[in-house]
Amino acid sequence: MRTNRTIDVDTLIDGRFRIERLIAHGGQASVWLARHEPLQREVALKILRSPTTPKGSDTFLQRFLLEARTMAALDHPHIVTVYDYGRAPSGDYYIAMEYVEGRRFSSILRERPIRPARTLRLLHQVCSALNYAHNCGVIHRDIKNANLLVRTDHNGHEEVKIIDFGILKLIDGNPLITQEGVVLGSPHFLSPEQIRGETFDHRADIYAVGILIYSAIMGDFPFKGDGSARSIMLAHLHDSIPPLAMRPEYGIAASFEDVVRRCLAKDPNQRYPNMSALMQDLAAYLDNTLDAEYHEPLMDYLPLDTTTDSQPTLDDKGTGPVLNRSNAHIPASALTSLPNPINPSVRVEVTSEEPVNGRRMLLLASWTFILTMLALMLTRL
Repeated sequence: MRTNRTIDVDTLIDGRFRIERLIAHGGQASVWLARHEPLQREVALKILRSPTTPKGSDTFLQRFLLEARTMAALDHPHIVTVYDYGRAPSGDYYIAMEYVEGRRFSSILRERPIRPARTLRLLHQVCSALNYAHNCGVIHRDIKNANLLVRTDHNGHEEVKIIDFGILKLIDGNPLITQEGVVLGSPHFLSPEQIRGETFDHRADIYAVGILIYSAIMGDFPFKGDGSARSIMLAHLHDSIPPLAMRPEYGIAASFEDVVRRCLAKDPNQRYPNMSALMQDLAAYLDNTLDAEYHEPLMDYLPLDTTTDSQPTLDDKGTGPVLNRSNAHIPASALTSLPNPINPSVRVEVTSEEPVNGRRMLLLASWTFILTMLALMLTRL
């Protein structure tokens, strides 16, 4: 069976990892379910496509080794575990990770109604993992709903696993390797300092957690603009935080809005100083939040993480980004005329991996069968 991602199912990678099926794919990487044959253990095999130019390959290799070694050193129950890394016969590099059989947080949030206590419990786990990573000198910088997997453990308890540290930033890291001057991430979750191309720290992750909390409670993003990447980022810079419709019958005190607003302060100095401080406030509200279902949906959910469903492409000059479904490009002339503009030299790279669902796989298999039969018929003519 041949897939559309240039790897055959049943291929043996590096003499150990037997490819079983495609899990997700993105612009620079694909993730496969594979079996580690010596140990007979399922793993998620992330294969990264290396650039074709020598200069790009050198930087890519440095970033790959940075990601692989840093992730392998992280040991936390809510961060996906890395087992191994290496190079595939194709020349591309791979990272073998813990396979998490769960659902993305973005998928869970589309189900209304959901319990406030459930949301706070899951996000408290996210903060715990990020607090650990920050103390290890690692900033995720692409925290979003689609990068959180939720599974049920053997005791029936839900647990979060943070995935995709592929654009991590080391505190005091090498600017060349971490590509300063390039905005990496999803427009809905980018902090103002990231959008402006400024130096940022762990408080950018705190801002992203604020977006997570807001979208989980309200069913929508706080900063949307007209839906294009440009307008979303300008909204992060200039728009006020919309109020949260806190409902006391749901068990969340109205003062919880102060927690969210502090996370989403445009000035990093006005946010929580660290994840530990945020965790303390979340725990206090979690202890007093009713573990009961909502009586009615707050509002209809808009599709979260819109960039997850699309692939980044280049503009007509082959240099700049064209992001998400709106195909929005950010012209420098439009940005420099605004107060606190988006840095016009900054490129925005969407860093998402689209999960492959069953319907897509069935459609792919059907087309593969049809094309195979047509090819056989043509060879007999």
